[in-house]
Amino acid sequence: VRDQSAVEALVIALKDSDAEVREQVAFALGQLRDPRAIDGLTAALKDPTAKVRQQAAFALGQVTR
Repeated sequence: VRDQSAVEALVIALKDSDAEVREQVAFALGQLRDPRAIDGLTAALKDPTAKVRQQAAFALGQVTR
């Protein structure tokens, strides 16, 4: 059982100033597969850092399965 209570805090963390944090957050949201993350992950597709964009795209694939 995955703890879904963290989703809202993680979506907020997608806006962190550290690209590594944003990348890891996108990964975590993909693992949680909660539809509440879709808007934040979609916004992260425009992140200035390529690794964040890539992780957000992968996470969206996980969430929308």
